Amino acid sequence: NKTICQIINLNKINGVPVLAACITNKLIVDVNEDSIEQITAKLTFLLKSIYKNKEVPPPIMTVATNWRNNTYAYGSHSFGKTEDRKILSMIVKNKIFFAGEATSLCFPSTTFGAFSSGHKVAHQVNEVINKQSSS
Repeated sequence: NKTICQIINLNKINGVPVLAACITNKLIVDVNEDSIEQITAKLTFLLKSIYKNKEVPPPIMTVATNWRNNTYAYGSHSFGKTEDRKILSMIVKNKIFFAGEATSLCFPSTTFGAFSSGHKVAHQVNEVINKQSSS
């Protein structure tokens, strides 16, 4: 499989019409070499191929990060065993919560893993707060 491209509709989360594309595997190398216009064209083409019978307007704005060339990251990500990730994601005394791609069991070492683990932890924090306020 050349790539995994996860497209997230952030409108459902924050009410703003934004799509986020999280790209992994070989496509990252390809995208890091592309201009913002080329990235926009590729993702628009992908969306049009998914929604064949619907109009897909061009985006108003495109923002792309490039971790591979980032001075502070250089494409780095966590590396660990599933057991390590389970330990990292444990809640400490219902007061300390950890999120990030290093805690993701399903999507480790990816932007989507970081995003989804943050979403999971937000729900965990909410549950703890609701239990504390009801007792």
